[in-house]
Order: sequence, then structure tokens, then C-alpha cells
Amino acid sequence: MTGKIKRYTKAGEELSQSTLNEVVQSVADRLTARFPELTVHTERGPEGLPAPCFFVQLLKSEQARELNRRFKRTYSLDVQFYPPAERGRQSANEVAEQLYELFAAASTDDGPSPGAEMRTEWKDDGTLHLYLTFTHFVWAPAGEAVKMRTLRQEGKVKHGD
Repeated sequence: MTGKIKRYTKAGEELSQSTLNEVVQSVADRLTARFPELTVHTERGPEGLPAPCFFVQLLKSEQARELNRRFKRTYSLDVQFYPPAERGRQSANEVAEQLYELFAAASTDDGPSPGAEMRTEWKDDGTLHLYLTFTHFVWAPAGEAVKMRTLRQEGKVKHGD
């Protein structure tokens, strides 16, 4: 398959090309808009991450052919929240509720669809992990059709004599 895969709305309107980095960035942008006082990271630095902050990472992506040029894409992400030390578990519980609300909201044309599956998990190091799964459909562009070069057609009219 050659060419870029494009994403379409249910009404058939073309959206921007959907890449793995754009999905991660879209989740990070939603977090930044909802929690402007917290830093959102998409890469780990050598020193680790300073609490409180978020870290967004893509765990896996899948693509399955649905019909002809239509594909179903599934993205699984891990949104990690590093709470402040003084209010660790309490702060993480409050953020978990807000994250469920944030990612259950209706989709926008420039970001992933609402989280189809969401679950939270608290790790021993005090971090909150929200596991998200987004699904949407993408289309591969139509290939160039093989065109006939020339067509010669002959015909005779038969008279009923």
C-alpha cells in the first residue's frame, strides 16, 4: 500500500493524516488544557520527572483491514500522573476522576475519539496510571486505475434484406 492513510469523519469529511505522534500530542494537549498548572511530558528526561506532572506514552497501536481501503486503528496509551509527595494518594484520586471525565468527552475533529476503554491503576511508587484505548477508522487513498490506451471498435449494420 502506497500513499498516506487519511482519517475521515462519519460524514465522510476528510481529516488530517493521523500519525502515532499526533495521537500522543493530542492527548498531551487535552491534559495541558485541563491542567494548565501541571507540566505534561511525552519524553522522559535523564533526571526523571519532577512531581507533580503528567507523562503520556503510547503503549501499542494496531491496524486491521475492515473493508477494501478502510482500516480500523486502535491506540493504547498510558497517562501517568506523578502526584505531589504531600498529598500523593488523595491527589491521585482527584485527578483520576477528572481524567475519566476529560477523556469520556465528545471527540473533536483534530483529536482522537473519546476513550473507548479506560482504567486506572495505582503503582507502588505512588504514580497513577490511566490506561486509554482510542479507536477510529482510516482510509488508504485509491490507487491509480489502469487505463486503457486506445480502443478500436468496428461495427457493421446488417440490413434485413
